[in-house]
Amino acid sequence: IRNEGVFTGPTANHVTLPVADYAASVAFYRRLGLRLIVDHPAGGYARLEAANGVTVSLEVEAAMAERDDEAPGATLFLESGA
Repeated sequence: IRNEGVFTGPTANHVTLPVADYAASVAFYRRLGLRLIVDHPAGGYARLEAANGVTVSLEVEAAMAERDDEAPGATLFLESGA
């Protein structure tokens, strides 16, 4: 996160979200202004970047379920400002 030292505690720098509809989800986040930086529809994975550098990954739920034993869920990654 590019916060110019305003906040020095833990901050979100990436989130992975499970999605059911790849194309609709990518279109939604692009309409919000995020820039598509990885587009892999065959693999059910996209990564988008917000203006402040925070990234969002979208992964089709079926692909997540194949990889993990647990039900798909959101994952938040934090970065220390220290």
